Amino acid sequence: MKNATEQQATQFAGVFVQHHQLLTGAPKDDLQWAIQNPTDAVSLFVSALKSRAKKTGEEMKEVVKKVLTPFITIATGGTTKEELIADIEAIPAEATKYAKSITENKAFTISKEKGTANLVTLSVAELGFTEQPRTDEFMTEKFCAEFSAKYLDGYVIELCQSEDGLQLRKQWKNQPKGTAVWMAMERIADSFGYPRVFCVGCRVAGELWLDGSWGNPGNRWNLGNRIVFRLRKSFHFSPAFAGEFCFSI
Repeated sequence: MKNATEQQATQFAGVFVQHHQLLTGAPKDDLQWAIQNPTDAVSLFVSALKSRAKKTGEEMKEVVKKVLTPFITIATGGTTKEELIADIEAIPAEATKYAKSITENKAFTISKEKGTANLVTLSVAELGFTEQPRTDEFMTEKFCAEFSAKYLDGYVIELCQSEDGLQLRKQWKNQPKGTAVWMAMERIADSFGYPRVFCVGCRVAGELWLDGSWGNPGNRWNLGNRIVFRLRKSFHFSPAFAGEFCFSI
C-alpha cells in the first residue's frame, strides 16, 4: 500500500475544513481531546483509514463464490442395514468396532427408496477457519446454510445422511492411498454413549477401512482434516415461475 502524497494531504485538509460541521456529531470531550492532542488525533484518523482499506479488501474476498465439484456420486437406499454391512465386509475392508457400534444405534438409518447423492470434500481451512474449530461450530445444518449462502452460487452443502459413510466406503474403491475423510453428519452415539461420525480411509499400502471417529461437540479439528458433505442445487423461487403453481377453485 502506497502512502498518500503531500498534495493529497493538503487537498484533504481543505475538504476537511469545508465539512467541519460534521464534527458537531462527535462527543464534546473527545473533540476537546483532539484539539489538545492534534498529532494523536490525526494518527488515529490515519489508522482508521488503513483499517477501512483492509476491511474493504476482506469484504471483496468474501463475495467470491466457490465452485464445488462432487468427487463421487453414490447410490443410496433400497437395502437393509444387514445387507449394507455385509457388502462392506465383502470388499474386503476393515470396519472397526466403533464403526460397527454406530450401526447398532437406532439413529443409524437407511433410506427405503433408492436414490443418489453427490458428495464433496472440503478441508476445515476451506470452510473458512484459521484456528481449530469445535465439532459444533461447523458440523451443523445452520453452518451449512450460512456457508452456502456466503460462498456458493446456486448450490448448497448439507450434512450427510447416516448411511452415507457406509455407502461411500462400499463404492469408493479407488480412494487415494494414505487418505482419510470424515463424514459431516448428525453424530451417533456408540454403545458407550459417546458421539461419533464415520471416517472413511485408505492406508498407504492400499487397505480400505471404516472407522467411527470421536465426534464430541467440543472436539477440535485440524485445519487439514477433509470433511465430506452432500452437495445439491439450491432452489430459488422465481415470480415468473409462480404461474405454474396457480390453481383455480
